Amino acid sequence: MSVGLRIFFWSFLIGVSIMCGAVFDEISYRLVRPLVAWRAALVASVLMTLIFAPFVYLWSRAMAVLGGTLDPQMPSIALNVLVPTLTVYSVIHVVRPHLRAPEAAAAAPEEEPLPRLFDRLEVSQATVYRLSANDHLTDVATDRGLEQIRMRFADAVGEMAPMPGCHVHRSHWVPLDAVDAVQRRGGKLMVKLVNGDELPVSRTYRPRLEEARPDLF
Repeated sequence: MSVGLRIFFWSFLIGVSIMCGAVFDEISYRLVRPLVAWRAALVASVLMTLIFAPFVYLWSRAMAVLGGTLDPQMPSIALNVLVPTLTVYSVIHVVRPHLRAPEAAAAAPEEEPLPRLFDRLEVSQATVYRLSANDHLTDVATDRGLEQIRMRFADAVGEMAPMPGCHVHRSHWVPLDAVDAVQRRGGKLMVKLVNGDELPVSRTYRPRLEEARPDLF
C-alpha cells in the first residue's frame, strides 16, 4: 500500500472510530445510566466491536481492492477493536470519576454551621428576623411566627454566631440581611425589617449599624 493510500486509510478509519465511539458512549450512558460505571464501559465496548469491527473489515477489503496488501481476518480485527475500546471506556467511566472525586470535594465550599440557637427553635430551618429581650425570656421573630425561649437575651445573641448581625438597641438584635430600611418616626430613628417589624435604634448602637450597613444611611 502506497504512503498516500495508507494515510487516507488510517485517517478515514480514525475519524469514523471517533464518531462511533462518541455515539456508542452516549447510547451506553442512556441504557445503563452512570450509576453502574463498569456496565456502561462494557456495553459501549460490545457495541463498538459488533458494529465498528465489521466496518473495519469491509474498509480493509476495499483498500485491498485498490491496491493495498491488507489481508484482514475478522477475529483479529474484532479483538483489536474490543481491547482498546474496553480500555478507553473503562478509563472514562470507571477510573476518571474516582480521580476527579477528591478534586471536586476539595473545591466544594464548606457550608457554614447553623447558629446554635436554631436548635432551640421549633423549626430549625426558620429564617430569624430579630431577637428581643422580654424579662427573663427572649423573643425570636422568624418567618414561622414569634417564639419565646427561656434564656438570657445576651446568651441568645451569643448563640446566633456565626450569623452576621448587630444590636440596634440594648433590647434588640437583628441579622444584617433582615434590615430593610432606616426611617425616622417622631424624631426617633427606626429600622424596618423585611417582615415589617419596626425597632428603635439607640444612639449607642447607631454607629455599629452604620458600619455594618452603610447602604442604609
